[in-house]
Amino acid sequence: MSKKTAIKVSLDTLKDLTDVSYHDGDLLIIEDVSRLPSARNVTNAVIGPVEGPVLMDMVVMLVCIGGRATFTVNDRTFSASERDMIFIPPNVVLDSYDATTDFKALIIGMSYPALQRILSVSKATWDILSTMTSNPVYHADQESIELLESYYGLMGTQLKRSGNPFKKEVMHSLFNAFFYDVYAILLPYNTMNSDLKSRQGDILVRKFLQLLGESQGKERSVSYYADKLSVTPKYLSTACRNATGKTALEWIHEYAVEAIIQQLKYTDKSIKEIACELDFPNISFFGKFVKRHLGVSPTEFRKNRQ
Repeated sequence: MSKKTAIKVSLDTLKDLTDVSYHDGDLLIIEDVSRLPSARNVTNAVIGPVEGPVLMDMVVMLVCIGGRATFTVNDRTFSASERDMIFIPPNVVLDSYDATTDFKALIIGMSYPALQRILSVSKATWDILSTMTSNPVYHADQESIELLESYYGLMGTQLKRSGNPFKKEVMHSLFNAFFYDVYAILLPYNTMNSDLKSRQGDILVRKFLQLLGESQGKERSVSYYADKLSVTPKYLSTACRNATGKTALEWIHEYAVEAIIQQLKYTDKSIKEIACELDFPNISFFGKFVKRHLGVSPTEFRKNRQ
């Protein structure tokens, strides 16, 4: 069986394939979940009639108001039903999407640059973003769901109005308010120590996680990030452990392993090309790193996952 290649999906991809309610380059709204294409539809539109996974180049938020859906994010399967919120962050592979016929959800998509702008304004959101990949499904009470539905109602009303020269500004203002209420709902799920939120160490960890995401698994030294942040490696590791329960090196290895898995599973690049692209000194070192963290060689991992 040939290996599946992940197809990158952005806001523009969905705009071209889907009957969206609103799209302005940064924000996309789909009022009917049946309009959201499956991974197969996206793949068909790009490379032909072959089912396959998609690599998300945006963040997608869904509020489930009925039915049930199952999906796989980075090889882990999740399910969501009524009053669940689903968050698909950038740079994850979404696969095996399926839903019951009565599944209903409200959908908002946001470009990565727009997400970055919000994160730079709201200093308390990097911790939530860092947990989305490991746990993209969050349950909310009925009152919270009704609140979020009211935002969709306001957005829908705005979309129906014509002749408003400030429509984009209004839509983004509504979304920003929506986002902060979503964050308030997610606070109980926050894995960070709340006592650290205003401390310098917590700010340092957020900056570290941002740098880590930007490196895409290529920089694997604690010293590299410590130098970038003007602290000692020991201080950075202590701050990470206090704020997240993981050391800086554990975070670095987690990001690197995820990057390797995506390359091995969803590209046709050779082992040598992957090792070179991720800045490993040689293929032997790359092989040992993969064996230590995945339990098998790169070739065996790729073969077993085809």
